[in-house]
Amino acid sequence: MSACAEAKAAPGTAPAPEQCPSGRHGCRAMTAMVVEAINALVGESARDGVLSVDQFRRIIRHVIDDESVLVRAFHLQETRCRAAFRPKSDAAKRSDPFRRLITRPVEHLLEGDPPRFPRRFLPNYFQVVDQALGGRLDHIRTQTDAVFHGLRMKHGSGGVWDAFFADPRTDRILVHVLRRIVLFLDGAAGQWTWPLIMSRALPDGTMPSADQAEFLAAALRIAWKGAQAEEAAHGHLHH
Repeated sequence: MSACAEAKAAPGTAPAPEQCPSGRHGCRAMTAMVVEAINALVGESARDGVLSVDQFRRIIRHVIDDESVLVRAFHLQETRCRAAFRPKSDAAKRSDPFRRLITRPVEHLLEGDPPRFPRRFLPNYFQVVDQALGGRLDHIRTQTDAVFHGLRMKHGSGGVWDAFFADPRTDRILVHVLRRIVLFLDGAAGQWTWPLIMSRALPDGTMPSADQAEFLAAALRIAWKGAQAEEAAHGHLHH
C-alpha cells in the first residue's frame, strides 16, 4: 500500500501533500525524487569526494532508463504534469501586468518583418527574467499586480493600461527589474544560464538564433543604461 493510501486508511489522519502528489505539487515531488536518487548514487559512487564525468553520465542513464522505477512513476504522472505546466493562453499572457511590463523595454524588437526577436520566443526571455529575480519574483509580481489592480479600480478596463505604464510606481518596478536582469547577465550564473535558456526549443523545434539572443541582451542593457541616466538626472536611482 502506498504512503498516500495508508494515510487515507488510518482513522483520524489526513495525508500530507507530498504523500498524495497531484498537479504541480505532484510534478515537483517527482522531480525531487529524481534529484534525491541522483544525489544518493553520486554519494555512493564518488571516491574521496570526486566523481568523473563518465560516472555521472552512467548515473543519469541509470536513473532515466526505461526499466527504472522512477521512470515508470513518471509515466503515470506525465499527463497530469503536462496539464499542470501547460502555458497560459496568449490572451492570458497579454493581460498579465508583470509580463507586459518586462516586455516594454524589448517591444521594438518584436516589430518588423522579420522581427529582430520574434514574439514566439518571449517565453525564453521570461524564463531568464524569472531566473534573474530569483526569490524576489513573487514579491515583485505582487507589487506589480497591486499597482495595476488599484489603477483598474480608478480608471476602469478601458484606460488602465495607459495609466499603468505612466505611473511612477510602475517605472520604479521596471528600473529595479532591469537592474537585476543586467547584474544577472553579467554574473557567472547568468553567463551560464543565458545561452542555456536561449537555446531551448519550442514544441515546433524552433529556437532563438544567436543574433536574436544578442539583440535581446543588447536591448536590455540599453534600457538599463537609459534608466540609470534618467534616474540619476532626478537624483534618485533605485536599487
